[in-house]
Amino acid sequence: MGVCRGQEPDSAHELPHLMMQTFARDSEQVMRVCNVSHVACSNTDAYRGFLSMRIKLKRSYRYEEICASCQHGEYPFSRICAASGRANYLLGVSQVGLAELEQVARAYETGLVLIGSRVSGPRVRQRTLHPVLEAALPLLERRRAPSAVFRGAEGLEIDKTVIKDFGTDDPRSSDLSVVLVQAHFSEERFCQVATELEERFAAMDWGFPVHFFGGLRGEYFRNEAHFQRQGVAYLRSQLPPQVCFPEQEICIALKELYFAINLSGTRSGDLS
Repeated sequence: MGVCRGQEPDSAHELPHLMMQTFARDSEQVMRVCNVSHVACSNTDAYRGFLSMRIKLKRSYRYEEICASCQHGEYPFSRICAASGRANYLLGVSQVGLAELEQVARAYETGLVLIGSRVSGPRVRQRTLHPVLEAALPLLERRRAPSAVFRGAEGLEIDKTVIKDFGTDDPRSSDLSVVLVQAHFSEERFCQVATELEERFAAMDWGFPVHFFGGLRGEYFRNEAHFQRQGVAYLRSQLPPQVCFPEQEICIALKELYFAINLSGTRSGDLS
């Protein structure tokens, strides 16, 4: 899944050649921004500290870079499985954060469907997971859809090839979208719970927006199959006119994009 596996140095006073190349390339920029004259890098821990500093300054990064940061303990993540069964990193959400999502799902007696680049990587990676996604998902978006609290934004240029940490107030940031699934909620209750949860997680300030949706495109989901039917219809609508896939294939593709909490079949992943 594109996870970078770095090689440990042979001794406490050496870095692998690749690490040294990376350090040489980036240290000047880090020192200029941080106004420091020297960055110690005589062992792996020092290099990882430097890499963490570089990532915080960069604020947008390719999927391979952020996976390496997760492996080195420099970026929060949880191990999950997409609905397809593929092991993924839930990017930016620690085990504590994932436990909080699971807790509120139980407390409100609702299922949660997590979807977006923090679940399955930026679209440049999503497009490699299935031919349907390669054909249907654009790499540039110009709007951010409204959620329970967020009013939406138009006229943007959102680069979907990278993960972006521009802060919670910037609609270009890579967000986490969470959709409610519940068999017995009224439409009013869907909206009420989504609003309460979005406000709750905004107060936690995970460093990126967490958007909750009572429904999508006018539909409120009673079960996971209901969500899948609408998701399949949406992906089909995004395919070029000359491209056609059977419904079963589109559903397989959709399952690469989301992770479910408090719904049957949900399980955490193992990337080790």
